[in-house]
Amino acid sequence: MIFNLKYNVMKKFNCISGLIFIAVAIAISGCDSKDDSATSKNYFSYDGKEYAIDNGYFSHWEENNNDGPYVWGFFLISEGLYLDYEAGGFKGKGDGFAVNLVSSSETEVVEGTYSFDGTDDFLIDGAAIIIGYDIETEDGIVVDFSEGSGTIDVKKTGEEYEVIINCKTAEGKEINGYFKGSIPIVEFD
Repeated sequence: MIFNLKYNVMKKFNCISGLIFIAVAIAISGCDSKDDSATSKNYFSYDGKEYAIDNGYFSHWEENNNDGPYVWGFFLISEGLYLDYEAGGFKGKGDGFAVNLVSSSETEVVEGTYSFDGTDDFLIDGAAIIIGYDIETEDGIVVDFSEGSGTIDVKKTGEEYEVIINCKTAEGKEINGYFKGSIPIVEFD
């Protein structure tokens, strides 16, 4: 089940539901070998430059059917962006990574390696990053790498996730990253 990520991600980032301007999918970037020590930092990198990440979120898309597979939005955002539950989306200005992960579970993102050419159970279906992006004015850099390549590894221990991102744009620019921590599931209207 593949659907248009561009519309859904912008809808989640921009509280104005009528915008179908561009996909703002914040994708998970993989890092090379990271250790589990307290010195590991949460970040994504694009074209050699790192961007700090403060929070991660999963969102179960409304378009999911009851028989699966199930599409989960995965968002990593910097300090300048925040989730406004009342408005039903993200606000602020900052950096972010978003992807749709197709999983066999309706209740959680399944552990495993997701790829752009994966099966319905481990598929990356759309991906983008934003850099210095202002949600309200739509100013900033948007890099849609839905036609890219690479993998996102998801591991879960208790309530903590570890996500390693190793991706490339269609033009060959690297998007890597690492996130370790709690990733709450949020629901958008």
